[in-house]
Amino acid sequence: MTLPRLPRKLATIRDKYGLRFQIVGIRNHVKLPVIVGLQPSDLEIYRTDVKKLIKFVVGIVVPAFIMAGGMASSAVTQQKTLKEQIVGTWDAVSVITERADGTKFHPMGEKLKGLSIYTRDGHFSQHNTRTNVPKFASGNRMQGTADENRTAAQGSYALFGTYTVNEADKTMTLRIAASSFPNEIGTEQIRALTFSGDELRYVNPNPPSGGSAAVNVLRRAM
Repeated sequence: MTLPRLPRKLATIRDKYGLRFQIVGIRNHVKLPVIVGLQPSDLEIYRTDVKKLIKFVVGIVVPAFIMAGGMASSAVTQQKTLKEQIVGTWDAVSVITERADGTKFHPMGEKLKGLSIYTRDGHFSQHNTRTNVPKFASGNRMQGTADENRTAAQGSYALFGTYTVNEADKTMTLRIAASSFPNEIGTEQIRALTFSGDELRYVNPNPPSGGSAAVNVLRRAM
């Protein structure tokens, strides 16, 4: 590949002070140089010419590199494995369960709060709760009324354990060590995964609230 020639003005500055440049590309028909070996202590010596040089680099080269860096970052993200993409902390956006008759409902309410964590070494923790669960009148979680206990139990869901990801099938297998729904303890469950930017969507084919499937939508926590 033949590199474009250096603009005359920059070539003059380069030759005058013995600087070294490398052309890396063209943006809007303007050549983009990379300065190699320019030291902060040189600024006073080069003063006028260097100011022109810095103006050129900051005004044209840096924005171009930032744009290129963004594209490179996007490309890297696209190349990540499912395991690499899922690692981190996620906020719950919605949980929608479909009943056997095809109707849908929000078991945790339309405005739930939730957090899911997936660690790099294969551990996970998930917590979802309704936002409208009333407080216990007694102020003691062990002294709730029957209605208070039922509402609290139905309005919160938590589990943790370990997980693995199947890249070929685009699924995640959860091995549940503990759950607020005791029927799940010691079981394995599979989730189909879909990523879109900072959003993770997975399907639970055996939702704890009943129904044929539950679609969980999460957003990467900021």
